[in-house]
Amino acid sequence: MLDKRSVLVVGAGASSEVNLPLGKELTRLIDSTLSVEWDDDHWTHNFRDRKTHMLLMQAAKASEVGPHEVLPEFNRYKKASLHICQAMPATFSIDDFLNANKENERIKFCGKLSIVLSILEAEARSL
Repeated sequence: MLDKRSVLVVGAGASSEVNLPLGKELTRLIDSTLSVEWDDDHWTHNFRDRKTHMLLMQAAKASEVGPHEVLPEFNRYKKASLHICQAMPATFSIDDFLNANKENERIKFCGKLSIVLSILEAEARSL
């Protein structure tokens, strides 16, 4: 079909035909990926999504903090995740939100992690 090496750019709408999330569905998946369980208005140490919990704990351990600061660093990731979840209903897209918060490394990390996990989950169910 093509004689030369080519790059094809396909718009996001093409993914809906194979059951990949768009817009509001991706926002819902991001929210479920980053949601934190509540207990009497206090955070537990668990995300609803176990993969998110494990990956953010690894990120906290890998950060340049001392061993006694790992749990506080993990809690900072939880706070960033909560901020994303609270903002999702009022924002146009996760991309816009991350761009508006580009100075906050934890928000960027959590947002990008949630996108990856959400799309991987959706790909597993897609055509």
